[in-house]
Amino acid sequence: MEKIYKSVVILSILSVAGVAIADESSSPPTVSNLFQTSTVFPNEKGEVSIFVLPSYNNEHLGEYTTSWPVSITYGVTDAFMLTVGWTPVMTNNVDGNTYHGSSDIKLGTQYSFMNINNSNFSAALAFTYSQPQGDINKGMTQGFRTYEPTALFNEDLPNLNHVNLFSQVGFDFVEKVESVSSGNQVIQQPPTAHSFFLDAGFYIPVGSMRYVSQINWNNNRWNHNGTTDALYFSPGIIWEAAKKLELGISAPIGLTYESDYYQILAEVTYDIDLL
Repeated sequence: MEKIYKSVVILSILSVAGVAIADESSSPPTVSNLFQTSTVFPNEKGEVSIFVLPSYNNEHLGEYTTSWPVSITYGVTDAFMLTVGWTPVMTNNVDGNTYHGSSDIKLGTQYSFMNINNSNFSAALAFTYSQPQGDINKGMTQGFRTYEPTALFNEDLPNLNHVNLFSQVGFDFVEKVESVSSGNQVIQQPPTAHSFFLDAGFYIPVGSMRYVSQINWNNNRWNHNGTTDALYFSPGIIWEAAKKLELGISAPIGLTYESDYYQILAEVTYDIDLL
């Protein structure tokens, strides 16, 4: 609890300071990715974004996973984009055993409605499909085929130097297509339960920096004997290192027993104009 309290205090100080000194701008600064939360901001037509999102998850029992997901988005129009993602490198440490491999493939699409009725409010609808590809006996996948509809929202506050409020809400519907081999006592499989998730927060632009604060909640206890009720407080910083390059780091802290003790998330985003 002390770590959580310190993190909240530090981020609160940064947030207040950020609002006070943020640069006033006629055009609101955007971000390509918010770690565990997607954004409403679409790629421009012909624009390709490459994301590398390494993560470290430390669980309560000292077990951990590391992964290096990579995704590519392409702007079909200024409002509609397509995404393909894969985790080529993953490490899973469980019960004293360490396993290495690759993980699932994801395909996604998103349509954004920017500045609705000439307002500062924007929204988007997204859908992601995930196909298990890793070795389930090494914990590289949970063996679920997933279908994830999501609604995203964003409100720009120009009177507060373009502080942005963001949220996303959706479901993760799962279909079990792979199972652990009989006799495998190391890798424990979760129940086949659908999940509800809600992420909400804000980011403060200060020059080339974006100070991010968000809450991330995922729960599947409402169906099929689900056991997950994971809640995180996730402070982070994103740096616009160059016109087409963003670097970021976040340290989500688990607030419930089912959450990981803590996580370390990073992001590298690079944009390429093809047209």
